[in-house]
Amino acid sequence: MSKPGWIAFIVLMTAIAGWSVYRDIHIEQQYPSDLRNRVVGARLEKDHASPYFYTWKAGDPVRYYDPSNWQQPGDSTMVSNITGTPFLHHLMAPIADLPQRTISRIWLLLEYIGFAACVIIALGMAVSRRQKLVDVADSALFLLTEAWISHITNGQYYLAVPLLAFLFYRFFRNPAHPLNATVAGFCAILLVLIRPNCIIFFLPFLLVIPKYPVRYR
Repeated sequence: MSKPGWIAFIVLMTAIAGWSVYRDIHIEQQYPSDLRNRVVGARLEKDHASPYFYTWKAGDPVRYYDPSNWQQPGDSTMVSNITGTPFLHHLMAPIADLPQRTISRIWLLLEYIGFAACVIIALGMAVSRRQKLVDVADSALFLLTEAWISHITNGQYYLAVPLLAFLFYRFFRNPAHPLNATVAGFCAILLVLIRPNCIIFFLPFLLVIPKYPVRYR
């Protein structure tokens, strides 16, 4: 790629990233509903109450209020909408008692830190300049997709899945040092505890485990 081409590429990628951040800051201000779900779940667990059988009723503490999870008088059929795992709620415990707006801002920041980490790991595993260019371009364009916008709009945590999967693969593919096995195993445990159905992701790796050194295993 020529020098003018590089300049145009960098300017375009920077513009896309800048616009995405600007757009998402405004989206975040519109109340990410699923984030409230996780916050209430974390607060209930901190207070030693089960979030999976709880629906807010008139007279309950406001700290547990979720517009999508409240029971009308006389309605006993309402089912809790809290679906995060206990481990996810524990991870959120350090920020769970902050005001919702503050948590929402922190959450948006964490989303972009996690996204940037995914991009950096992908760039580190790329072996050619062309692959790196594709990684950057695809990452920038992903910020314009409905998937990413919906993720921000709802305050989801699903970015943790590819981030931990990236980290797991990054360390699993290099068996030269047992420390890599420790980090890979730690990422695998975190991923399954946050999203139990992700255990399916690890099944293919069982086929290559016998090829690894005994100490690594």
